Amino acid sequence: MTHPLRLTAVVCTGIAALFLANAALGDGWGNVAGQFLYDGAAPEPGPLFEEGKVIKDVEVCRADGVEQKKNDLLVDAKTKGIRNIFVYMARSPKSIHPGFEKPQQAVVKFDQKNCRFSPHAMVLRTDQKVLVLSNDNCAHNTHTYPVVNDAVNFLMAANDREGIPLSFKKSERLPISVKCDIHPWMVSKWLILDHPYAVLTGPDGKFSIRNLPAGEHKFKVWHERAYYIHRRSNHPVFPEIDGKKTFKVTVIDGKTTQLGPIALNPELFEED
Repeated sequence: MTHPLRLTAVVCTGIAALFLANAALGDGWGNVAGQFLYDGAAPEPGPLFEEGKVIKDVEVCRADGVEQKKNDLLVDAKTKGIRNIFVYMARSPKSIHPGFEKPQQAVVKFDQKNCRFSPHAMVLRTDQKVLVLSNDNCAHNTHTYPVVNDAVNFLMAANDREGIPLSFKKSERLPISVKCDIHPWMVSKWLILDHPYAVLTGPDGKFSIRNLPAGEHKFKVWHERAYYIHRRSNHPVFPEIDGKKTFKVTVIDGKTTQLGPIALNPELFEED
């Protein structure tokens, strides 16, 4: 006959082990990594300016006589990686990793040189500020086109290296456009979120999102030419559930969930 105290100890030990296992699954942290590839020959970016078109401030915008190329679709010729695809958690999770509660940079610099925005695309948090600068010897303006936040439109003086600060209070559902109305080809894409779980793919199409809470999460995949890739692509990584395509990823405590390489149909990126 098993002694009651010994039985109680065994039961308590089993419950404790089960509790710890569930805690590790639900309260742990994991990573997600992957790569997006262009399923075809890498396209050559076309010229930014039409032949014979009159360009305002041409001496600044075509400095050094270099012909500028479009940068709305950048595919690496060697790896076929697609640059500047936004991969982000659809909603802020219930818990944020302690190391990610505050941004690494309180202020992000946004510059312009030779009538091009730099960077062309970026991820921002609502607890960060943007310092808009100009390295051009001509006037520009910065005009934001948000969905949720209030739009702003201000003039940038030539060679303004002190900058104008800009901040956003609310999270946006998708990347917004930032334009210069004086030079209409100047366009940048900003994704503004109230959490840290968002990245841009690099030159080789790779991405990595670190320290996500363990569990199943929904993500969005967006590109300025393809829009919501997770809705439009037929790749099996984006299954249709209840008539709606989605991108769900299971994050495992202490592990990196590898996705891809994910080859995307070139038709997704065709210009309208």
